[in-house]
Amino acid sequence: MTPATGHAVEACQLPDDILRQILELLNRRFGFLFRDSFREMARARLARRMAELGLDNLQDYYYRLLYDEQSEAEIEALFETLANNETYFFREPSQIWTFAREILQERRKARPGARVRVWSAGCATGEETYSLAMAVLETDPSLEGAVEIFGSDQSRKALEKARRGIYGRFSFRSMPDGYQERYFQEAEAGRMQVVPRVRRMVQFGRCNLMGPAGDLPLVKFDAIFCRNVLIYFHQEARRQVINLFHDRLNEGGYLLLGHSESLLDLSDRFEFASLNNDVAYRREER
Repeated sequence: MTPATGHAVEACQLPDDILRQILELLNRRFGFLFRDSFREMARARLARRMAELGLDNLQDYYYRLLYDEQSEAEIEALFETLANNETYFFREPSQIWTFAREILQERRKARPGARVRVWSAGCATGEETYSLAMAVLETDPSLEGAVEIFGSDQSRKALEKARRGIYGRFSFRSMPDGYQERYFQEAEAGRMQVVPRVRRMVQFGRCNLMGPAGDLPLVKFDAIFCRNVLIYFHQEARRQVINLFHDRLNEGGYLLLGHSESLLDLSDRFEFASLNNDVAYRREER
């Protein structure tokens, strides 16, 4: 392999044809569709990763992804570099409150005495999972032990941050008034950490939605949140993921997608559910 000369790799020097092959490799492995609009950002991040490895030739790097004995680890590292894990607390809040105020109550009536289990698929750095926990506590504090929230992501770095539960100012830009004081405590360098009461309601595990279940618990869920994730998947991958969700939902359980997403042309295994303040998809009951 060609050693780097000591200078940063110039993104403009990365050939389009090899870049396309690398992105297609990640597409096959993870189901992610790297659109043309993402190409220049991918080029810059790829150049940064190559510089970290001391490489300045994209063909050499591609061969490393294909044939090196550490290729699997490097494919995952590259995916970490390219993945967009941006999120924040109470993003699209109507869905979070719809769960806490409607779906949660319905599911408790449907399965008396059972814990209500929620899966946040593609949870990134964890803000969605903690938002759900806070919404439950705000709705009915006595339900602290009655709800289990599981967050999964492909990114190890994102999950590490989620488990720590420490966030900077950017994550709080949609936080309701008073929540930061009630549910967070000061951490290092002016950052804030989720209080233990909330963290105990949440667990995290690694899961590739296009591959083995990984750390996904061997249980069924009452609600699955997968918001603004499928937009990065190609059509067949979306169908595969939706089938996974259907199989992992209890009968009558709910699937909540991003507001710009739908199951049109993807699945007829769900019924449309119009709730008081939002919409969702529901697994039919037999």
